Amino acid sequence: MTITKQEIIGSLSDLDFNSYNYLRNSFQFSEGDEKLYNLIEIYSFGTISDYLEHRDKLPELSETQLLKLRLLTLLTLSEEGPQEISFKTIQEKLALQTPKSNNNDADSSELLQTLIKLSSSKLINFKIDQSHSKIILKQPKPENSNRDIFTLQDKPLVLLDSSKVANVNDTFEFLQGFLDSKLKKVLKKVETLSPNTGDDAEESNEGVDQSSKIEENQEADDEEVVDVGPTGGVKRRLEH
Repeated sequence: MTITKQEIIGSLSDLDFNSYNYLRNSFQFSEGDEKLYNLIEIYSFGTISDYLEHRDKLPELSETQLLKLRLLTLLTLSEEGPQEISFKTIQEKLALQTPKSNNNDADSSELLQTLIKLSSSKLINFKIDQSHSKIILKQPKPENSNRDIFTLQDKPLVLLDSSKVANVNDTFEFLQGFLDSKLKKVLKKVETLSPNTGDDAEESNEGVDQSSKIEENQEADDEEVVDVGPTGGVKRRLEH
């Protein structure tokens, strides 16, 4: 499948697309596409703060492209651990303006308008809890891992530090921690199912004692008994 430059540019506004590292590795960028190549690196592994930090080496973005980069930033933020993220944190990490203090209509703030738009994406699933000024992520963490993962087989990074972007080792450690936490929950449930105690335990012990006695009697019955016959011969029989 041949990828065109126009398709790459179009993907920068697509809220449901998230295979930028594939584009980065597959497309043959020309010498005049350095800024676009750098931008795809940011879209693959970076956040909006990385874009602002390296802005002189990147092309200007439209409002829809900035919205997509904010979505990718929110995905990164959601993968850092918390199931609930405060509006304050989102506002800071997504580089959104602070609502004016004299504006009582919270729905008109840039933050809420941005969250409403981002909630339409298939890449993330969250509920806006406006009364508590936070969002609540609905997806389990492993299924919520929608950022690209850097591997040694990928093209080298130009702007970002490879040790600070999502990589295979980080993903493995995350999944291992997730499985360990699930295992601990299962073990706790098993521990609550304690063995029989009190009267039940005594009845169980009595049952074991009775079974032991029956087995002993059965063994005694099955023993061979040796009689000396009247002629002095030996006669063997089994007592039942």
